[in-house]
Amino acid sequence: MTPGRALAGLVLIFALAHAPFLANSLEDIDSVNFALGVRDFNVAEHRPHPPGYPVYIALGKVTTALTALAMGGAPASSVEARALAVLSLVAGLAAIVFLYGVFASLTSRAPESTSPWTTLSVEALSATVVTASCPLFWYLAARPMSDLPGLAFALAAQAC
Repeated sequence: MTPGRALAGLVLIFALAHAPFLANSLEDIDSVNFALGVRDFNVAEHRPHPPGYPVYIALGKVTTALTALAMGGAPASSVEARALAVLSLVAGLAAIVFLYGVFASLTSRAPESTSPWTTLSVEALSATVVTASCPLFWYLAARPMSDLPGLAFALAAQAC
């Protein structure tokens, strides 16, 4: 089995387990601030709270526009909540792939020039599965928060 097939299976299972449970509403002050930032970015008015998360808000604006097309005439707060939750899920799926890259680079391979993406590392895949099944990782992948997108960007940098 190749790493790509193993990760595709893990990503598919993760996505199918999360898709029905994506947030439909904004549940705490941070998610409300992020939704307000998607509507009107203004850090001085805590939309969102400092430091402002400009990359996350830009991604949120794109995701909200796409989600608004899919949801039709739903209320704006529902669209924003769902869009930010979808963004968290997509970031979680990317984070799974990047986690494997980070863990594979930490395992011992012979020869050292072997790419972690060509040969399946059972240790790295196992560590990825354990991390992806962690309750906090699991929970944050369905919530309209910036935690998992931030983790995905950090893991992408580490995987490189």
